[in-house]
Amino acid sequence: MQILMIAFFFFFQSFLVKVQQQECKSPVASKIIYQSKDGGRTWQDISAGLPPKFNAQGVYTEEGKLILSFDKGLYRCNTNNSIPNWAPESFFDRPVSNVYKCNGGLFAHNFEDGFYQEIVGAGIWVPVFSKMNVNGVRSIMNSPDGSMLLSSEKGIFKSNDKGVNWRKVCSEIGVFKITLGDGVLIGATNKGLIRSTDSGEHWEFTLEEGRSIRQTKFAAGRFFAISSWTGTFKEVMANPALYGNRLIVSEDKGKTWRRIDENLTPIRFAITPEEGKMQAPSINDVEQVGESLFCSMDNGIFKSNDLGKTWKMVLPNSGRQSFRFAVSGNVIYAVLVFSGC
Repeated sequence: MQILMIAFFFFFQSFLVKVQQQECKSPVASKIIYQSKDGGRTWQDISAGLPPKFNAQGVYTEEGKLILSFDKGLYRCNTNNSIPNWAPESFFDRPVSNVYKCNGGLFAHNFEDGFYQEIVGAGIWVPVFSKMNVNGVRSIMNSPDGSMLLSSEKGIFKSNDKGVNWRKVCSEIGVFKITLGDGVLIGATNKGLIRSTDSGEHWEFTLEEGRSIRQTKFAAGRFFAISSWTGTFKEVMANPALYGNRLIVSEDKGKTWRRIDENLTPIRFAITPEEGKMQAPSINDVEQVGESLFCSMDNGIFKSNDLGKTWKMVLPNSGRQSFRFAVSGNVIYAVLVFSGC
């Protein structure tokens, strides 16, 4: 009996050693999401706790919550903790592109299924608005009058009864996103920017130049928008100022717009010594924290303290990923997402 106990002891001890060795060999996630608490001067990698192979799609933050959407659902952590405690949404494994807040709750967007709504306290997400029969829904938000607005490839829909019934308020144009600022709504479309001052009942073009808009933001009393490329790659290389994608700003509630990316052109279109060829990084996202404006490009994050007159790289990047931003107070988060071939 004593011999058996000794043998069991050595077997159990060797088992623990193997487990500990496996744990030590387990890869630690890195270079997925960063945070800066000092206006972009320094950046901390807060990826530890996420799966090492994490294909992020977007980032959302509010009131102590930080949520990452990826190709297999959602991960979240409490930003009040000194060390991020990432945890997956256990009962939600659908691909999620973005998370939106509407009617005081959270909605997760899936390109095939549409929207899922979080049931607070239950830890589950349920599909909603399935009776709409509208393909290509993109974003959801509250308008100033408290109604719900839903953008889609077929236009904008509005609901005054919390999503039970919907009516179309803007048609014949694809609307990718709606942004609210100072009571004004700005819609990003495949032809330019549209604007509404009556809670989404009526819309009109405020910028129509044939460019699709890929991103809109409102920060520090200004609207920002990022357009897509025009022309072929050869045309872009020949005349980047004309054909490259653009970062624009409005300081009069979306009435007029002007470019603030001209001084990024020398940084974007430069010969790389190690590759000996021209690169054409895209402008992918924009955000403002205090007086600092942050711009995400394929080759890194750039910062401007004079609204685009001068730029400085604060976090480099390489590869087929670009940063997406989210801001909570004075903290800016930057997550790497796939940006194409």
